Amino acid sequence: MGNVITKKTLIIIIAIVVIGWFALSAFNKPSGTETWNQTATTTTVVAKATTTVKKTTAPVPVASQPVTMSYQKALETYKDNLRLQLSGADFCQVSPNNVMYKNGTSIMIDNRSAKTRNIKIGSTAYSIEGYGFKIVRLSSTTLPATLLMDCGTQQNIAKILLQK
Repeated sequence: MGNVITKKTLIIIIAIVVIGWFALSAFNKPSGTETWNQTATTTTVVAKATTTVKKTTAPVPVASQPVTMSYQKALETYKDNLRLQLSGADFCQVSPNNVMYKNGTSIMIDNRSAKTRNIKIGSTAYSIEGYGFKIVRLSSTTLPATLLMDCGTQQNIAKILLQK
């Protein structure tokens, strides 16, 4: 009889673990795909990223065609130091926090918090939804250039050096 209770207990534990795993997997997945329109301006940072849910079916000129990328594809594309990860803690931190890029480099800003993060790189502001990400292109007309990154009320959480 002791084996029957042990088997039932084991089955219940396995069921709880499987259900919990599925719940966590669904909770941590980004919703659908993210779409960005990258536009260049003459400001220090020249990318403006927006997330849209609706996909365009009509042909779009190549110069303004949106870039669609899943979270997994973004992780594969923007690996190593091309991905700046915002912490999930209440106190916004970024890793890595001291980086150097060539002028015109595109990077991934990855928000691992459930909260929407409002960040600023140089003079350009971005809003990144909870567990979302943005792809931004960093550029400056004067080089070398140092861009400081703010997150909410916290200033200078990262230093980005742009060079030729």
